Amino acid sequence: MTELKGRQWISDQNNHNINGETTKVPAMINGICQRCNTKAVSKLPDGRRYCRECIGLGRITEGDELERNVENVNYPKVLMPLSWSGTLTEQQELISKELVNSFKDRRNHLIHAVTGAGKTEMLFKVVEEVLKGGFRIAIATPRIDVVDELFPRFQAAFEKVKIGKYHGREQHEISDEQFVICTTHQLLKFYHAFDLIVIDEVDSFPFYENKMLHFAAENAVKEAGCTFFLTATPDSKLLRQAKNKTINYSLLKRRFHQGLLPVPKEKYFFKSFISNKGKVHPVLIKQIKQILDMKKPLLIFVPPTTILERGVTFKHVQVIVIAADDPIYNTPSLVQIAGRVGRSADDRDGLVLFCYHKYTKSIREAMRQIRMMNR
Repeated sequence: MTELKGRQWISDQNNHNINGETTKVPAMINGICQRCNTKAVSKLPDGRRYCRECIGLGRITEGDELERNVENVNYPKVLMPLSWSGTLTEQQELISKELVNSFKDRRNHLIHAVTGAGKTEMLFKVVEEVLKGGFRIAIATPRIDVVDELFPRFQAAFEKVKIGKYHGREQHEISDEQFVICTTHQLLKFYHAFDLIVIDEVDSFPFYENKMLHFAAENAVKEAGCTFFLTATPDSKLLRQAKNKTINYSLLKRRFHQGLLPVPKEKYFFKSFISNKGKVHPVLIKQIKQILDMKKPLLIFVPPTTILERGVTFKHVQVIVIAADDPIYNTPSLVQIAGRVGRSADDRDGLVLFCYHKYTKSIREAMRQIRMMNR
């Protein structure tokens, strides 16, 4: 059962081989799913309720049991886990030490850092601290593509450490890795497993304002463990907790190359971006041609496509957001999209253009946050 350490799963009703390593609990109590904390309202033909919210991990029905591996076995202390030989800026180094201290004190911590600040590298020392102490860590992020982007970077920094990589498109046998990188949905499969959980891009869909995934993160950390939250755009709840000192707080306003964030240009359009005859607005055509004439890559965001707002870096890239006033663009997504530009040390500036028909609260707040971080 060692490979299932810290995990929970729907119990096989016919398997009565319970030992000291596992415990069984009702999978649903008073209609509340114990895996995702959602009230079950759907019913089977026989009248039993079942949970639709986490059904992708296997259906939980009234009368089922969750089996949890509560094995309390320490991991070996890894003497020199960090193989990364890079250097941090003075500000990065300060925050890196603050994170180590927060883990030692088992204090939750909010890392509020601009896009392109080098948040990944700032985590290396606290990951090292966890592994050296024989503790267990998970870095969880809402999106599969970010897991795929983070995994090789951490594996290169911790060459001798076996890192578990888990998301819905990753098909392999599970193990009890001391260091796990996964989507936040995968945390539903764990119970009191980790001494430290780091939620990367805590403001990102689908984690943002998702009660089920927040419950999963709280359930997956040990009672004596702690959680770190990484974001460029923290919500009011996290900022309030930081202000009240119920969680620790670090603020980094500069990118790793010490450059400022590019401030988006704003362009009001009276007529449609694309006419009924399928013709693109001439102002947009002119702007696109200017960028292409400079031989620079261009990202054009339209409402159905925000997948590239995070976790990607293109050198010398320029960005145009069409219909920036569309409801799909909230403040965090606009800040993140703007943050694609100017990430290289030898190319710290560039064009970010917000095109809109109506000046929305999200646009105004995104502009305010970007200017605030540049002070």
